[in-house]
Amino acid sequence: MTGSALPDRSDEERKAAFDELMRAEILREKRAPKPVNGLAVAILAVGLFGGLVAMYSLLLAMIWGFLALFTGPFAFVQMRDRGQRGLTCLVVGLAACATWMALFLIVL
Repeated sequence: MTGSALPDRSDEERKAAFDELMRAEILREKRAPKPVNGLAVAILAVGLFGGLVAMYSLLLAMIWGFLALFTGPFAFVQMRDRGQRGLTCLVVGLAACATWMALFLIVL
C-alpha cells in the first residue's frame, strides 16, 4: 500500500468498479424526470386565455393566436432535440388557439 487509504487494486478490478459506477449513473439518469418545454407551456397559456383577451381586443387575440400557431413547430423541434416533455401542453394549446381563431373569424 502506498500512502493512500484505498487498497491497491488490479486494472481489472478498477475497470469493473468503473463500469459498475457508470451503469448506476445511466440508470439514475433514465429515472430522472425530463424537464417540460417552456415554450409549450407558454403556448398552452396563450391558447387557454385567448378567449379572455378577445373580449378586450379582437386584434390582439388574433395576433396572439398567430404567434402561438407559428411558434408551435419551434417548440416541437426543441422538445424532440432536447428530449423534453410537454407535447400534450403543445397540442392542447395549439388546438385551443385554432378553435378561438376559427370562432372569431366566423363571428366576423
